[in-house]
Formats: sequence, C-alpha cells, structure tokens
Amino acid sequence: MVTIDRALQKVKANVAGLLSCESVFEICASLGHAWRDTPLNPAVTLHLFVMQILAGNTAITNLRHLSGLDFTSGAYCQARMRLPLELIADLARKIGRAVAGEDPEGLWRGHRLWLADGSSASMPDTPELREHFGYAPSQKEGCGFPVASVLLLVHAATGAIADMLIRPMAHDISGVAFLHAALRAGDVLVGDRGFCSFAHLALLFQRRIHGVFRIHQRVKVSFKPGRAHTRPGAKGCPPRGGS
Repeated sequence: MVTIDRALQKVKANVAGLLSCESVFEICASLGHAWRDTPLNPAVTLHLFVMQILAGNTAITNLRHLSGLDFTSGAYCQARMRLPLELIADLARKIGRAVAGEDPEGLWRGHRLWLADGSSASMPDTPELREHFGYAPSQKEGCGFPVASVLLLVHAATGAIADMLIRPMAHDISGVAFLHAALRAGDVLVGDRGFCSFAHLALLFQRRIHGVFRIHQRVKVSFKPGRAHTRPGAKGCPPRGGS
C-alpha cells in the first residue's frame, strides 16, 4: 500500500533524480533568470535547500556536513534568496505529480483519488502584501496581517501536493478549475461542501472526471417518488395534466 511515509522515502532517496540539474537550468532559462557559474548555482542551491528541509530544517553548519560541500552560511542564504519563486512552484508541482505516480497500490478501485481543500495563511504586514492580498473580511484595516487564500490539490494516497493556487481571500470553489489541469479522465476528485455546485460538476463532466462532494447544508435533496422535480409520468408522479 502506498503511504505518505513511502512517498517521503521516495523523495529522500532520489532528490537529484526528481530535481535534475538540467530541469532546474531549463526552467530558470525560461523564466529569464540569469546566474553565474559558481559552486552555489541554482541547481546545487535547490538541492541543498531540499536536503535542509528533509533533515528537519537542520542548521546550515550541519547542512555542510550532510552535503560534503564547503560554503559559508552567508553565501548559501544569498544564493537561496536569488532562487525565483516560479522555479520552486514549478518544481513542487512536478515532484508532487511524480510522487503520486502510476503505482496501482495508490489507486482506489482503479481510479486515482485526489483531495481538494482550501486554507489560509497570514504574512508580514508590508505595503506590497497588504495591497495585493488585503485583510480578512472581519479584520479592521491596520489591526492585523494580510491573509492569503490557499487552494490545494492533494494525492489521497501519498499526501503529495500536485498543484496549489495562492490568491487573495476567496471562496474555495473560486479558482478550483485551475486545479483541473493536473487531473485526467477517470480521476476522482473529493472535497467538502464548499466545492459542491452544478457548475463545478459540469466542468468536471466535460473532462470526464468524477466528483464526490457533500451537499450544501441548505440544499434539500429528496429521491422520493412524486417530488416536485420528478419528470411527469415517472412512478409515483401524476401524468402531465393529471390531478
């Protein structure tokens, strides 16, 4: 059975394979990011960054020991700050999808199973972040921190994040179609009642994707014969024009 622990071990055992130097340089070039040919180039810096996180956000002094490389803390921090955010986001998607993989043990009744969920995150109260993200609706201006809305697509078996949307505060279902690009025909998308709407189900149907969502608490669902929206002539429903 595929588990989160097994997926994490898969990443730890093959960081360089999942984050090849060629793919890092290719993405950097496509983003117009220029770099110098130094020991701490974007690929090496990214490998060190991932290694540091996988080691429990270990200290840089220990990171030097783990990697066997010789660099100063200042040089590493500066190199890490130069990494384009788009590079990290793009590679995170690729790793998440690679970890989800095609392992049949990770399937549910023959289908890939995905979870959609929303969350939020506060951030420093800087003019740029305040202008772009704004405050939570209940927050008085100047009395809190800007808040971002985060929408995630997670592989149910491994916990791998296949895609993520970060935007100003919004309802979960707003922008969910952005996540559909990572899905394919036959996949099953599961979510809470925030993702349940006829429009969303129609979008999934167009892509031949299954959707499993809780009905909103204000929507009354009845399959009793004779209900008002049953087609005329159905069992238990009077024919058109009948009494």
